[in-house]
Parts: sequence; C-alpha cells; structure tokens
Amino acid sequence: MKNAIVRAGLAVPADAIRMTSAFLQSMTGVESCCFWLGSRNPSGKATVMAIVVPRQRNQPGNYHVEADAMVGVADVARQRGWTNLAQIHSHPGTDVRHSGYDDEMANSRRALSLVYPTYGALPGMWCFRGWLWRLWPVPIPQEIGVHAFLRAKWTLLDAAGVAAAMQVISGPKPAFIDLRT
Repeated sequence: MKNAIVRAGLAVPADAIRMTSAFLQSMTGVESCCFWLGSRNPSGKATVMAIVVPRQRNQPGNYHVEADAMVGVADVARQRGWTNLAQIHSHPGTDVRHSGYDDEMANSRRALSLVYPTYGALPGMWCFRGWLWRLWPVPIPQEIGVHAFLRAKWTLLDAAGVAAAMQVISGPKPAFIDLRT
C-alpha cells in the first residue's frame, strides 16, 4: 500500500533509537511506552530532543498511561517549547502492527506511532554504536513498525512511507526524562 505523509520529515538521532530500545528492554517481559518530544521548525520539519517516560502500568500484553501521567508529559513539553513527535511502545513478538487497543490508546493523531518488536529488541548493528557510524547513513530499522494517522485510521507505513516520514541523523543525543518516580 502506498502511503502519503502530510507532515514534513522527522529527524531522529540514532541515539534516540538505541536509548528507546534500551529502555523498552529494561522493562523485562512487559509492554511499555515512551514519547519522543522535540521542536518543529516553521517549515514543519522536526527533531527529536528527548525521550520521555511517563508513569504507566505494564503487563505482558499491554500498557496503560493514566490521564494525570499524560499531564506530566505535557508539562515537560510545554516547559521546553516541545511537542509530541512520536509515541512509542513495545510488543511481545515480532508483529508490529497496531492492535485495536493501540489505535484506541494513541494519545495524538498528529504524532507518529512506533511499535518496537520483542519488548524493544533491535537488530545487531543497533546494539553497537561503532558499527552504526561506519554504515552511515542508515534507515530506521525495518523491524520497527511506524504508523501514521492517515485517511481517518492508523496505517502501518511501508518502507517508502517510513523513509519519507523519518530520517536517522547522527546527533544530538536526546535527553532521557523519566517521570515514573
């Protein structure tokens, strides 16, 4: 299926992909979520500046973020002039399509929605920073499901859609903000 992207590209530091994977894997056997926040310039292009982890309830098959925990994420964004660029969560297996629950729980239809497989695991080259720099430039790992809200529904983007929506950049390293405490 061909995908149309209405927003300009999202610049994602390679460290954001790796740090997100590390956080999701640290949750050991449960689905979990975080958000990529950052700034959007007047032309619509955006850059991920932070990974924000809200308070959440985690289970092997889903996660849940209460409304007051989302207020905490919004406060972080507002204080820094950032916006929600992507919502990210993990799935237990390799199926990275949105479930009906995922569609319902997505907090913004303007942000992308990424699903990491196997509770956050990524292919080998993403585990070793030195390899990544030698292989530059690299695409978003194809194992990650990237969804956009298109034509009134969440749509899993094909490779061309992902390439149009997101690009990996070499920096800057995003802040990691954990609101669970």
